[in-house]
Amino acid sequence: MRRVISLGFVLLVAVSQTIIASTGVSRAFLSEFGANSRDAFPQSDSGIRHGRRRRVRGDFGRRRHGGIKHEYKESGLSVGHGGRRLGKHMKHGRPLHAGGAFGRGMGGFGKHVGKGTARVGKRIVKH
Repeated sequence: MRRVISLGFVLLVAVSQTIIASTGVSRAFLSEFGANSRDAFPQSDSGIRHGRRRRVRGDFGRRRHGGIKHEYKESGLSVGHGGRRLGKHMKHGRPLHAGGAFGRGMGGFGKHVGKGTARVGKRIVKH
């Protein structure tokens, strides 16, 4: 399988080199505008947004879940995910992975509790 993949890659490179050589593109041009250069393929200004942001299919729930209740809820879910992964790793005899997974869950817990508490403080000061 590796031979097939490497052979295909070599053929791809060889074909591309012959196409470049036949079109008469100089090597100075290719080295000046490398593949990673932004000037290699000039683009229009269509990437710059003007005015209202266009909403695409998966974008509708983007600004939801900003409340205090949601943050505290997410903290509990994060601990639950960490605990579930802890049990799975321990079941398979991987205690170090289990500890890491649980620690990541506890990290998410701290993150979301901190965000919820910050929002409580902002709401108290605001009113």
